[in-house]
Amino acid sequence: MGSVYIKFLLSVMTIIPFGTSGYRILDKNSPSICLDCVEKIQVQYTRFIFDNIPTKTNVEILEKSLSFAILSGKFQHLQAPVWTETNNLSPPKLLCHDENSLTLAWNQKNAMEFYFLKYSHSSEIYLSDLSNCNFKTINLLEPDTTYQFELWSFSRNSGILSKSSQITVTTRNHFEPRHPVESLKYTLLFQNGFYSAVISWKQGKGKLKRAVHIIFMSYISDFSCFYKIIWYKRGGSINHRKINVRNIHNITEEGTLLEFIASPLEMGTKYYLEISSEDEKSDIEGPEKSLQINVPSCLATYKNFSICSPNPPENITATKFFTSNGTKMAYNLKLSWNKPKYLPDFYNVTLASNISVQFKVIAGNTTFVFFENLSVGIYYQTRLTAWLKNGKRSNPVSMQIFDNKRHNIEEKNTINTWIWMVLGLFVLVIFLSITLLKKNLRKILNRSLHVSPKVEEITVKYAKEDSIWEIDESKLLMDKIIGIGAFGIVQKAHCYVEGEKKIEIAVKMLKERSTEEQLKQFYAEIDIMKAVPKHPHIVHLIGVVTKTRQNNPLLLVEYCSKGDLHTFLKNVWLILKNKDNMKMKKEQDKHRCVGKEENVLEWKDLLSFARQIAIGMEFLCSLKMIHRDLAARNILVTESNTMKISDFGLSRDVYVNNMYQKLTGGKLPFRWMALESLTHQIYTAESDVWSFGIVLWEIVTLGAGPYPALDTEDLLPLLKEGYRMEKPANCSEELYAIMLKCWNATPSLRPTFTELRKIFDVLLESEVFYVNLDSGKSNGNRYENLPKTIP
Repeated sequence: MGSVYIKFLLSVMTIIPFGTSGYRILDKNSPSICLDCVEKIQVQYTRFIFDNIPTKTNVEILEKSLSFAILSGKFQHLQAPVWTETNNLSPPKLLCHDENSLTLAWNQKNAMEFYFLKYSHSSEIYLSDLSNCNFKTINLLEPDTTYQFELWSFSRNSGILSKSSQITVTTRNHFEPRHPVESLKYTLLFQNGFYSAVISWKQGKGKLKRAVHIIFMSYISDFSCFYKIIWYKRGGSINHRKINVRNIHNITEEGTLLEFIASPLEMGTKYYLEISSEDEKSDIEGPEKSLQINVPSCLATYKNFSICSPNPPENITATKFFTSNGTKMAYNLKLSWNKPKYLPDFYNVTLASNISVQFKVIAGNTTFVFFENLSVGIYYQTRLTAWLKNGKRSNPVSMQIFDNKRHNIEEKNTINTWIWMVLGLFVLVIFLSITLLKKNLRKILNRSLHVSPKVEEITVKYAKEDSIWEIDESKLLMDKIIGIGAFGIVQKAHCYVEGEKKIEIAVKMLKERSTEEQLKQFYAEIDIMKAVPKHPHIVHLIGVVTKTRQNNPLLLVEYCSKGDLHTFLKNVWLILKNKDNMKMKKEQDKHRCVGKEENVLEWKDLLSFARQIAIGMEFLCSLKMIHRDLAARNILVTESNTMKISDFGLSRDVYVNNMYQKLTGGKLPFRWMALESLTHQIYTAESDVWSFGIVLWEIVTLGAGPYPALDTEDLLPLLKEGYRMEKPANCSEELYAIMLKCWNATPSLRPTFTELRKIFDVLLESEVFYVNLDSGKSNGNRYENLPKTIP
């Protein structure tokens, strides 16, 4: 039987010369495993083995004979392998896993040793490729399924064939929680005049579940294969990278260490880094972990003024000494600052107001300066700069000086006057009250005491208003989970109202072990939804459960049966594509497609979707609110195809200045963000319009991902150069022009949501086909690869 199999094996292999060290044996259809692999044999015999040799004894015999035949037959100069019954090979470790794949790694990284994995599930047994790499990825696995693995090795020097003990590994469940990374830290490197930060971390720890009849433990943990890293300085561009664990791992005795280099970093700058695990498609993200990177200044690095400018003055304080000259109030001002380690040659100090300007030059070894006879009640602006004789200077440091002591004195006199007036009025009121009390004493005594119905009604009404959103948890009947994110879970439920009557709702809650910051943000989302009035195109609030669940509140919102718009559009596209493949689509259906529930959609329905979203956003803008995460995934679809804007977790009230600047960490939807949001972390109603242009692109392409041909880290440089997404193949020029207007680099030149709503009103009245739903245009490539730039 072994000779029969060898013939079978040779029929699917080809031998390719590989330098002078022998032969490299490759599957005709398979790429090499990794760059440092010397040789590889694709072993494809699982089904053949167990169709012909079912017994365990014969399997072991065949394993020995195949190893001997394959290795010694193709490498004539090697010693024949020797079978050993001892399990002297350390078992592999789980490096990472997803729903349908996992990667195992081991420490024995030796060019003279070759490895392969034997793994099984139920009665099926498989063998992986032979390789001298120290890791292997196994694909095409079932989610939430347990597999048994053994590591086998063959030494070219000794000819010994050995194996490890068995381990059990479980693939990821779709709803399995992800965990924040651990041991996150950085090490600075300085080379060629630039700093880099080596970021290192370990995978988040999860629970371990003991497997029955197996010595080792089953892995139920956050062994994510991909991580998202962003880092930025205040007001600067946002850098983004997606990291594949298989390319950066380093196995140590303490566990798997992951590393990434952030470079280049500016001297004397503080950076903020955030990292979270995610799946390959970036659909699911885990909790974030933050890190602050302090990059040394030029002087701290070189300790040389011939190369560096002086550092800015630090810890500037202002001390006032008040003086009085008759009725005129004035004060002297002392500015002081820390003495720097490396002294400048001199300081230039400016004190300016709307009526005068003073300049002073102070020696570099001095740490204070005086300004005399400053007027009370006038604003002064100080500006302090360190200088060198060679003309180099630090960044200036400014401080505003103001004293309202004169106003306090005037205010005190005014208050005294008012106090005497109020006291006099109070005495008068008391006198009149006593007089009236005497006159009406008999009536008051004869009147029965009772609580005023009106007062009671007002009290009760106030209590109702105060708890109008609170719902008793006993009225909820929880159903299946319909969504899961980085921090929260969305679950379908029924809420009993008016006795036995119940309505379908969606319940949003935080995951277990949520952080204090996550809880704070969740309550902020609840407050925002309470503040938004009911609107046909905004997901409205049903109620909350907070009084009995303060640390794990429930947010109850209306249930939208068709899910999010992104998934809805993808289902439409898949049905349309399948009908084309089956050649069942008729010519009269050229401008129609079938939706998720077999609803018939026309091209005008897609324009109606965009119009409804514009109306909802127009309403939010009227409330002086910005969304910050407008995307098809955050639009929900009702049974009647009504669009509902949801997910106010990132929303902000901007009533004061119409602008919000991101100063804290948080997940950022890069591919939907406006140019100014990516470069300066500023969010306005105009940046929401940019995101609307991306949503319109998603609608026209029936759920395609934005910037499909670009890596996220390449996005910002191209957008700065004027690049914009290509026109979808099934999109009219008129509709594409709307997208380009939304993506204008100048925010003030973008249309408002009111203008967008009016534009779609006109388009919907036209009989022109602005979107072509012919399957030939809607499947496959949903965009044209034609670069577009705009001013």
